[in-house]
Amino acid sequence: MGLNLDLANVSFASLTKFDGFSPDPLEVAPEKTIQAWEQTPKPLQEALLLAKERIEAFHKNQFPKDFLINGVHGERLGRRWSPVEKAGIYVPGGRAAYPSTVLMNAIPAYVAGVNQTIMVSPANSQGELNQTVLAAAHITGINKVFRIGGAQAIGALAIGTESIPKVDVITGPGNIYVTLAKKNVYGKVGIDSLAGPSEILIIADQSAKLEHVASDMLAQSEHDPLASAILITTDKKLAEKNGYATPEMLNLMERLITKIPELLSGTEDKPSLLHGDLWSGNYIVDVSGNPWLIDPAVYYGHREADMAMTSLFGGFSNSFYSAYKSAYPVAPGYAEREPLYQLYHLLNHLNLFGTGYYGQVISILRRYAA
Repeated sequence: MGLNLDLANVSFASLTKFDGFSPDPLEVAPEKTIQAWEQTPKPLQEALLLAKERIEAFHKNQFPKDFLINGVHGERLGRRWSPVEKAGIYVPGGRAAYPSTVLMNAIPAYVAGVNQTIMVSPANSQGELNQTVLAAAHITGINKVFRIGGAQAIGALAIGTESIPKVDVITGPGNIYVTLAKKNVYGKVGIDSLAGPSEILIIADQSAKLEHVASDMLAQSEHDPLASAILITTDKKLAEKNGYATPEMLNLMERLITKIPELLSGTEDKPSLLHGDLWSGNYIVDVSGNPWLIDPAVYYGHREADMAMTSLFGGFSNSFYSAYKSAYPVAPGYAEREPLYQLYHLLNHLNLFGTGYYGQVISILRRYAA
């Protein structure tokens, strides 16, 4: 799929439709970043400077060294590291402020000796960037800041516009549209990685501190609605402190565990490589009509687990299931087992998003364990 962006003909009026304001001018005046720093509370200034100092020290130690050797035949062999001329940094801003992203992307560029660092970030509906993000841009020496986000920002950095310089490499996280845009421009420019939604799995026993567990889970969950934060614990008290593990749920789960071998009897199958999160939001169709699976959480397991996930949140078309079962039939009784496979995902959503999923969880537990 090629990149097809006619940025020259994009008007500020059309950008208003999507961003809620007219970004004219696109560039944030340098004095705005200075002002943001000066208005930052002293304790926050100290925290930003401390983070800057530590990140810079780390990357100076990480800096690769040039070398040159003389071969046995008089030849000279070596390796030399050279910084790129311009680096583009994408800083998310749609749901939260991430001054840490500024620090962790701009400081390595500074240490590497990049000549010019360009930052793009979406503004709020009033056209303002977060003040702490601007303060971080000031202390890291970013040369230019532009009020633009999304796939269009990645396209602008990759191709260049009248306002935004073309860069050599683009770094920084973003939502699925930003990630796919980076994938599209890779080859025209360098990129850091194709980062999907954050995922964290915490395994905790009775010695774990609830505050630390909750903080780690929230730190990842805030990144994206598709982020996944999972807690596995052997401690009932820790689960109960979460607020959703009611006595009825725990009792039913204990009874269900003893029944699982019986419920899955006769379904033994060779383990399959599973997508792990195969709902309708994780497949796309390209301009040629080819389907693609995205954002996997792969593991080996029973293929019925993926099948069950496809029908949990919206589902796939009937033709999909007909074609699948025609090519690879499932064992008799799958419809009866399907909710059992869905229980894990519903428990995860209960943990992440609250009691809206409690009814479905209890219904499945009662069905199999009552």
